[in-house]
Amino acid sequence: MILYLLLLFTLNVPVFAQSNIEYSSKGEHVTIPMIFKSAAFQQEYMLMHYWDHLSAGELRVSSELYERLFVDYINLFNGIPKKVVEGSLCKMTDLYVHDSLMLKQILQISEKYFFNPNSPIRNEEWYIPVIKTVLRSSDISSAQKIRLNYLLHLMNKNRINTVATNFNMTLANQSEFDLYGIESEYIILYFSNPDCQACVETTNEMAQSKLMNVLINKNTNQKSMLKVVNIYTDEDVDSWLVKEPQLPKVWINVYDRQGAINKEELYDLKAIPTLYLLDKDKRVILKDVTLKIIETYLESKNISR
Repeated sequence: MILYLLLLFTLNVPVFAQSNIEYSSKGEHVTIPMIFKSAAFQQEYMLMHYWDHLSAGELRVSSELYERLFVDYINLFNGIPKKVVEGSLCKMTDLYVHDSLMLKQILQISEKYFFNPNSPIRNEEWYIPVIKTVLRSSDISSAQKIRLNYLLHLMNKNRINTVATNFNMTLANQSEFDLYGIESEYIILYFSNPDCQACVETTNEMAQSKLMNVLINKNTNQKSMLKVVNIYTDEDVDSWLVKEPQLPKVWINVYDRQGAINKEELYDLKAIPTLYLLDKDKRVILKDVTLKIIETYLESKNISR
């Protein structure tokens, strides 16, 4: 994480005179051929051709204009197949990658919405195609390559639909086991610190969640429906041990004795709390999401009945 902070730098995008583009929301600047009758096909066409007639010269005069267009562009992703969204992101990036000012805007806005831990719509799967397209360009600097390759390295860890990285953990009574030894239909990995106010709030929210408590106490085929693994990854273990008795007893509350999670960057913990949802095979279903998103997913499976 230290390396990430050292590499992190603010991209200062200049704002010049007002653009000549007449801003319209929801892709209204895209003309859809009459042949596309279905609403789904129209939405896909709009997404794939959203940037076709917006030149770099017009967009770069105002970062605010580009951001407004970008936000409306993101709103078109809903219900669109992942491959189509990725293809559209690659096409957008490829259109402007040779313009240095537009490239800065793309990287800045994409990181803000797709990667920043404070973004409510963060989704690394949308940021990855942008970075991969930029890295194929010969127009970026060596410093940009280093940083973007590092970010790509972080995002490739524990991606959705991949098996989560195994790690050892230790209970307050000093018993040790690993992630792969935990048996449950679903597992929530909750990286937290009892001294973190946001973690305290999330812990209380999770402890009071009716859905989670129902699933934690429900068994199927001799296996728990849900287990919460609450992991302390920092170094002040003595302080954690003092506060551990206050944590929910129905959770698996552990610490990382070797400090491997942070030292070896086994998981990309940009901020805490961080939540992952795994299935019974330890495959990542949801990565770095809010509790509400996890609850919505679990509710959709009708497993609380």
